[in-house]
Amino acid sequence: SYEGCGKRFANPSKRKRHEKVHKGYPCTAEDCSFIGKNWTDLTKHRKEHKVKVQCDQCKKMFRDMWFLRQHQRVHSETRVVFCCPREGCTRSYTTAFNLQSHILSFHQEERTFTCTHPGCGKAFAMKV
Repeated sequence: SYEGCGKRFANPSKRKRHEKVHKGYPCTAEDCSFIGKNWTDLTKHRKEHKVKVQCDQCKKMFRDMWFLRQHQRVHSETRVVFCCPREGCTRSYTTAFNLQSHILSFHQEERTFTCTHPGCGKAFAMKV
């Protein structure tokens, strides 16, 4: 068992897994000292090490190819544009989701999804 811990395990693999509760989950990336409290923390942290991809037209950086492809629509000459139907509003979006979020947030002032990060308090129209 782990020093100071009274738990005992008949199976060595279960003991080894339990020891992570005490030792944490260290990041194996070079020159990184992060230690996650649990596997989920480590998995979230690992995303920070992923190579970002760059738009070849405007040089913006994105965390993966899916986000890059979504962004690249703004450069397309034949892109679909979703225009706000509200009178006097000239906003337009490349996705129906973003248009819906705009309408709820700015025209209907509905922001029912609150950020769960401690101390943030920001509210949003759409859950992402």
